[in-house]
Amino acid sequence: MNSNFDVCILGMGATGYETVSYCVSKGLRVGVTDSRDLPPTWIRLKSELEESRLDASKVTVSLGGFDRGMLANSKRVVISPGIKPDDPVIEYLQQIGAAVCSDIDLFLDDCTVPVIAVTGSNGKSTVVKLLHDMLSVSGHNCCMLGNIGKPVLSLFKEDQQIYDYVIVELSSFQLYWTQSMRAYIGVVLNIYPNHLDWHRSLDCYADAKLKLLKSADIVCCTQNVLDRYGDKLDNHKAFHILPESINIADHDEARLKQMVDVSEFLRSPVLAARKVASLLHLSEEHQRTALQSFQPWPYRCQFEPSDKGSWYNDAKSTNLAAARYALESVYQKYHKKMIWIAGGVTKNEDFSQMTLWVDRYVNHAIVFGQDKDVFLDQLLGSIAVSPVDNLKQAIKLAIETMSHEDIVVFSPAAASFDQYENYMHRGQHFKELLQHLMIDSLV
Repeated sequence: MNSNFDVCILGMGATGYETVSYCVSKGLRVGVTDSRDLPPTWIRLKSELEESRLDASKVTVSLGGFDRGMLANSKRVVISPGIKPDDPVIEYLQQIGAAVCSDIDLFLDDCTVPVIAVTGSNGKSTVVKLLHDMLSVSGHNCCMLGNIGKPVLSLFKEDQQIYDYVIVELSSFQLYWTQSMRAYIGVVLNIYPNHLDWHRSLDCYADAKLKLLKSADIVCCTQNVLDRYGDKLDNHKAFHILPESINIADHDEARLKQMVDVSEFLRSPVLAARKVASLLHLSEEHQRTALQSFQPWPYRCQFEPSDKGSWYNDAKSTNLAAARYALESVYQKYHKKMIWIAGGVTKNEDFSQMTLWVDRYVNHAIVFGQDKDVFLDQLLGSIAVSPVDNLKQAIKLAIETMSHEDIVVFSPAAASFDQYENYMHRGQHFKELLQHLMIDSLV
């Protein structure tokens, strides 16, 4: 039986929309199906079809439930990264022997520009931006795509040949569904327990990340990743070891200090980016220039001006490893314990070891959100801990109990979607609340 569709796109978020647009531009017959009645980009796609900016004759849409008939009659199924491996529709695809892939596969099929791909549990967005800035200062045209917020297939709306490099941030979700990963340089920064509510186990999560090291021409990772997972990798490859701030060699430390005054929070990402930059033969001068003007992404341990104490907005933190790194970095700056604001939706992480490092950096934790009891259960008896309902109450309590010399770190260690649209919304709200509540406290 002939297939009705060349491609069926499973899930209609930002990635799904760009995949539809790309496939139609290739003249493919496209099916789109989503379990939601009104997925995020449906109105935009509908407008494109009605106004003939996309060829409506090439697109069939089925919403309000995954259309199994559509899936069964498609040559290839592109799975959006938000769909979990244990979703019943995935079992169905396995039963019918469907050819599945990700948008990354489609991207790599047509991408002729060298790809620098970066993944890791923490720090990947910062490293991607650092590499982008270093390459740009060096006179190379490059762009940032992927998990950083711009779907990879959007590249083909431009002339890809204007770029010398494409830097792609990859999540474990994207890598999990990708069947034919390849990259000129593949970078794995770290692997900590994360997204275990999505992946079946830590091994499954790690295997997704390691796809990048198995498929890249040039591979970069930390010694810790190599020590833990080297038995799963091709030992014939030459691994370029990324220096880490916790064990940086004296000569690397001296060279870094000569280049730029780097905050503790940026040390590990900067060291990793510099290693990759050296493999790309970027000069020390160009690296220094990029670092001196570097502007980090918002809400990554961002200092917030205040009339009382020192406040840090690390709203991008969505797991324990990210929070630990933020607390450790701030502690190295001030060498005193701090107030920690945390909470949201946890990711099935193991919290049992949290107190081993929290006690080192924190004297008072304020926890809020859907899973505040997960934090509370582990921290009670170790440090002072105060449960509240929301972020406003958390900031208000911190202001009321702190001194003018205290340090407050907002590093949630959990996802935001119980009370916010995303981490950006959460970070902006923290900033606004702090300004208003600080004014009220000083009146």
